[in-house]
Amino acid sequence: ATLSCRGMIHYAHPDWKGQLIQLANESINGLKLKSRIYLRRMRIQEQTDNLLKKTDTTPLETAREWEMEMEQQELEHLSNVCITESIS
Repeated sequence: ATLSCRGMIHYAHPDWKGQLIQLANESINGLKLKSRIYLRRMRIQEQTDNLLKKTDTTPLETAREWEMEMEQQELEHLSNVCITESIS
């Protein structure tokens, strides 16, 4: 599968197409849950630290959320490409 917008090429055996799609979809759902749990833990820790230090940690939270969102979008894009294209 070629992800032309990112200039990446992924190779997989044609017999593994279904498994690859399933793994990507499971990873997307798992990533969402893990991201929420991770972000919640980090927010609690940062809020605790913030109360002690009296500093604003909003930019750090925003950066982490953006990074996790990008990972999720890449997995979704890979899954969509695998579904619509034949894998070499």
